[in-house]
Amino acid sequence: MPARMFNTLDVLSVTTGKLLSMDGIYELYEHVLGHPVWTHMLPELRPEMKAKVLAQHPHLAAADAEAANVTPENVDFYQQLFIERYGAELVLVGPDNPDAPEA
Repeated sequence: MPARMFNTLDVLSVTTGKLLSMDGIYELYEHVLGHPVWTHMLPELRPEMKAKVLAQHPHLAAADAEAANVTPENVDFYQQLFIERYGAELVLVGPDNPDAPEA
């Protein structure tokens, strides 16, 4: 699979476990894993997804500690903070790309 850009907040929703965005979460999972996913599969697949995403973007691991503080009342603040820090989009490659890092 070729590399694709994804919303940083969708990517961080996977790595942190905090729901920062769901705009493209299904496309993100399907691209990185290389197969279709359904809603009931998301929690089970999250550890694998997190490992694959962090293999490509290890610097995102630093967001876990801050994301632990995200609440419905302050989610807007953290969304903006993470976009400023990591950019609006991140590139991820799928499993069929020979240049893809292994998880």
